[in-house]
Amino acid sequence: MMSSSSQAPPGAPRAVALDAIDEQLLTELRANARVSNAALGRVVGLTPPAVVERLRRLEAAGVITGYHASIDRETLGFGLIVFLSISLEHHGAAAVDAFTDAMQRVDEVVECHQVTGRPDFFAKVVARDVEHYKAVLMTRLSDVPGIERVESHVVLQTYKDDDLPVAR
Repeated sequence: MMSSSSQAPPGAPRAVALDAIDEQLLTELRANARVSNAALGRVVGLTPPAVVERLRRLEAAGVITGYHASIDRETLGFGLIVFLSISLEHHGAAAVDAFTDAMQRVDEVVECHQVTGRPDFFAKVVARDVEHYKAVLMTRLSDVPGIERVESHVVLQTYKDDDLPVAR
């Protein structure tokens, strides 16, 4: 059964220790979030009420944050992925907040990460094609405040796109 790590420094996120059954439940849910508790129980050797209790604990601990449909971006017409390296003009809290707030409003930006060193941010953009990406870059992203420089990196091929590993 899972337990919180007691080695985390004060204020740091606490890692949750998972046992083999927790890991197996998470693996099954990732493959099919709509699987029944009875079916999960058959896989892991627990009764449906025991599965429910395990899942509630994983949810309460923040391990399971939701149940989602996996959507194929290409089927919806988003065949192009572009990673952006973004440098800001200023690095104060107000500038970073203005930038991240504006990035939240660009639907084609599906990920945005602040990183150490240069650049300041990496962002993942999806677009229908190069023309769509160009329009996003020239109209939507050019309006984002505080950007000093943007470098675009078009994905030619994706070789690995996995979820977070469950087993350690």
